[in-house]
Amino acid sequence: MTQAKFDPQRRLFGAFVVAFFALPGLVFSAALTALKFKVAFTCEDHVINRCGDSCSRALLDVWSTVGVLGVELPITVFSGSFFAVHLALAGALLLAPRLFGAATRGVHLALGWAGLLASAALLVYSIARFGELCMLCAVLYVAVLGVFQGAWLMGEGGPLRLRGGGRVGWLVLCVALAFGSALTGVQFRVYRRAAAAADHEIPLLECWRQADGSWPESRLVRPAAPVGKLPRALVALFVDLACAHCRAEVAMWRALLEEPEFRGVVELRVYHLPLSAAGENNGAREAAMALNCLAAAAPAAAPGWALDAADALFALQEGKSPYFDKTSLAKVAGRFGVTELALGGCMDRRDAKGRIERDIMFAQRHGIVGPPAALLGVARAGRIESHVIPGGRARGTIAGFLRQALKEETP
Repeated sequence: MTQAKFDPQRRLFGAFVVAFFALPGLVFSAALTALKFKVAFTCEDHVINRCGDSCSRALLDVWSTVGVLGVELPITVFSGSFFAVHLALAGALLLAPRLFGAATRGVHLALGWAGLLASAALLVYSIARFGELCMLCAVLYVAVLGVFQGAWLMGEGGPLRLRGGGRVGWLVLCVALAFGSALTGVQFRVYRRAAAAADHEIPLLECWRQADGSWPESRLVRPAAPVGKLPRALVALFVDLACAHCRAEVAMWRALLEEPEFRGVVELRVYHLPLSAAGENNGAREAAMALNCLAAAAPAAAPGWALDAADALFALQEGKSPYFDKTSLAKVAGRFGVTELALGGCMDRRDAKGRIERDIMFAQRHGIVGPPAALLGVARAGRIESHVIPGGRARGTIAGFLRQALKEETP
């Protein structure tokens, strides 16, 4: 069997492509590792919490770290080592093409396939978990794809020809794996020392703790205590009816508060924050006023009716834009026994817009600028102590916040 011949110019061009993508991949991996550390240990959550932005959720999701010897190591530590190995191999080939030409291509391809498959798995998980692509992660995906393409271009045989270089190739592979492991070990030590210097990982409730005297009334309530009595904890959930993440957030909170340990203990109040781009384009403010009107018409014996009406309005996202025209709002109102005339009269009242503006001011007073987001409140000494919880946190994380708040509650 004859060996595939390598074109020297094509080989050098492929090495250049690998280096071109590996360098920004390495830099961006280091930047994300530092950002992940700040989020966990310094309360610096720099990622904007907006409807349609899944980056903050990705940084705090369970897959973003790997437990190593008691340390939750960001996965970007491993991607940093991955890109550093590719950069070193490409540099060696460019400096000594005769010595490393045939030996490095197989190593680049083998590692490239591993990175490509891992990126594909994370991409599928991200879209399935958050409903959209994480833009911060996408930079690394593009870098991995570019490295793989460069390895493919280094010689003939296509992307499946992993062998090449003989014994020298195997030696280069072993050195590359050792180098990558050493780099990962160095990053692990640096991260562990930095974590130790920070004393301990700061609970996110401490980062988002604020004090406030009272919360305004909401017509969208899932009560947890008899009328006139304050529940042990309250949740203020800020939503935009045109925001897909807000729809998922409301469903998550409603299901979570039905669990035995929280049922009858935590009250859910929904407030309007129609500030997303989708909301501006689809008339979310008008939909918010309509929902308040439907909530006002809810029978006293059916307090959950208001949130069922919210679900019906959220479902209009499945139709064509704009979601909330007069016809669509009237159809939803009719399902709850409210006529189009009564709905229009309620929405035209002077205080209808005022209630929406009040909700927006309530959110902004706590530093919340985009939906979905929540306040977790516990009454202490006649005041409500509030913790800001950006949207998109995992259900298990939210449950931990609730347990922590209820445990800290003064009897």
